[in-house]
Amino acid sequence: MAKYEDPIMVLGVGRCGTSVIAGLLHMAGVYMGQEMTQTRRPNPKGYFEDLDFVQAHRGRIRGPGPKGTKEAWTDPGAKSPEWEEGMKEIIEHRRSLGTPWGFKDPATCYFLDYWLTFHFKFPKIIWAMRDLFECQKSLIVWAEHRPPDMISDEEVLQVMTKGFLASREKLIVSAIKGREVLIVDFNELVFNDQKGSIDRIMAYAELNPSKKVLNQMLDFVEFPDRKDDWAYMRSLQKNVDSS
Repeated sequence: MAKYEDPIMVLGVGRCGTSVIAGLLHMAGVYMGQEMTQTRRPNPKGYFEDLDFVQAHRGRIRGPGPKGTKEAWTDPGAKSPEWEEGMKEIIEHRRSLGTPWGFKDPATCYFLDYWLTFHFKFPKIIWAMRDLFECQKSLIVWAEHRPPDMISDEEVLQVMTKGFLASREKLIVSAIKGREVLIVDFNELVFNDQKGSIDRIMAYAELNPSKKVLNQMLDFVEFPDRKDDWAYMRSLQKNVDSS
């Protein structure tokens, strides 16, 4: 059985197409996690985020629950000895699957230097890029549609700032310097050149999905919320042009 040492890492600042790319990889047979974050209205087809890595980026790992209960999340703190041991187990499990694997979480940017220094020598890195102002406007739509239990108003105000997005982008730029990276333009993937973008992603990831799956991928990238984003951005631009 082939052993895939390093993951396909999907990077992006948020609202830039990472969920679309992670979903395409999942459709192509990449192991993106056994348990993923819950699908919610802002991303109706899913986020395709491996819950183990999402929680890890928040300092949590799975551990045995109280006696006689199921596994529970513990909070040893990111990069603590207990946390690092838990992450080694997660990574070794994925490496033993004999299949391509990957993960996506916008918070990866805060740990990217750590992953690339201590764990992954030759990962395949896919960076979803979108104009930060467009990301910011998309976040406004996302904030309006978010369920009340998803994120607090205070956190929304923070993540919607262009400065916050720019700080995430700066972390990515610094960590990937000198590495081979596939950059995927949001507008090309979702609106202008879906097939070409999908073909480039599959080629870079060394995946060979069937023609049937490729057709399903073309349908998949037509996210309803992406169309809402586009219409909203166009309406804002009209207001700017007419003022």
